[in-house]
Amino acid sequence: LTVAAAYVGLRQYVHPWYVANFAVPGAVGVAIAVARSRRPVLVATASLAAAPALIELAIRLGCAVGAPERDPQVRRTDHVRQGVAVGAWAAERLPGAVLATSEIGGLGWGFPGRVEDGMGLVTPGALPHHPMSVPDQRATGLIGAIPGAWVDALQPELVVGRDHFTLDLARSVRPYVRLDAARARALGVPGDGLEVWVRADVLATLEGGP
Repeated sequence: LTVAAAYVGLRQYVHPWYVANFAVPGAVGVAIAVARSRRPVLVATASLAAAPALIELAIRLGCAVGAPERDPQVRRTDHVRQGVAVGAWAAERLPGAVLATSEIGGLGWGFPGRVEDGMGLVTPGALPHHPMSVPDQRATGLIGAIPGAWVDALQPELVVGRDHFTLDLARSVRPYVRLDAARARALGVPGDGLEVWVRADVLATLEGGP
């Protein structure tokens, strides 16, 4: 309850994967209270209160053991696996490149080189470009985005991100080319859930190489 109250009190955006932080200990606490109580009304009330979290937990555990692809959260985070694949492709084709992105996670797992974070969590140079304006530079105030001016200054070989994180990039950065489906397939870029922007001179080398 304290963790849940902290999220609310600090006005934090609660991502679906944060729910376990308060649902699991809350459900355990309710289970202990029910086990110790001999009052039928309390037992029934606590059981009803805990039921949604327990049911969701059971579903998630069942999916994790038997069919991870059926977990709704896994489907919503498919871009993470695509990021790993794109990172591995970049490691093979451009091992010395600098990658700029909105989420290091999967991309950084697949690419062992230098990854710069447009949100500024681990790249302080991006912080002066935030907060970005809505709706000109980012779709809503609930998300960050990759600042086009930051990319202009950094000049990474690749920029990778989902489309709602690249709004400012599409409007302001000129020396970069967004790979369409045909170009991505020709270069062997895996997946289609992430946008891949390549610096023009690098793209010319990729398309002219083996």
